[in-house]
Amino acid sequence: NICPQESDDWLYYAYFPEAKSRDFADFWPPDAIVSEMSATGFTRIELMRRHVYRERELAALLSAMRFRERNSQLLSLSDAAYAAGLRRIERDVDDPQAPKMRAEHLCFVTARGDRR
Repeated sequence: NICPQESDDWLYYAYFPEAKSRDFADFWPPDAIVSEMSATGFTRIELMRRHVYRERELAALLSAMRFRERNSQLLSLSDAAYAAGLRRIERDVDDPQAPKMRAEHLCFVTARGDRR
């Protein structure tokens, strides 16, 4: 699962802030996952985080974001929030002063445990 609690620098959230709010509602924090697994009978619970750091070209990001149907974060947005996010990216792509490459960070969490 995505871990929005540890993905503040993900460009989706920078340009589509409503996606972050939705992800916070949809994806539990890692500690809550472990607590719930323990409460429901799992033992030897392991929680692994995979951090992805990369540079993204804004023009490529804009191109990818135009395929809304391929991404659950974008599909969950209202049409207005989605359009506003595209405009934010377009503004930065068109601004000669704005960097054309942006760093981003995304965290994924995998939980495993043994059933009692």
